[in-house]
Amino acid sequence: MIIYISLGVGTVFSTCFTTFFFELNEKELGMLPILAGLGGVISFIIAPLLGQTFDKKKQS
Repeated sequence: MIIYISLGVGTVFSTCFTTFFFELNEKELGMLPILAGLGGVISFIIAPLLGQTFDKKKQS
């Protein structure tokens, strides 16, 4: 129950925060979930490549 309360409070405050602090309009607020999903897909593709590039090398 505490988790769901915190999710609800976070959702309410994120709407207020993006509206008043960043001054986003309704169209920009509607794009946030789409861009978040797109960012998740892109990071799912890029993260393994970055992991191979910057991974700690084994020492012999």
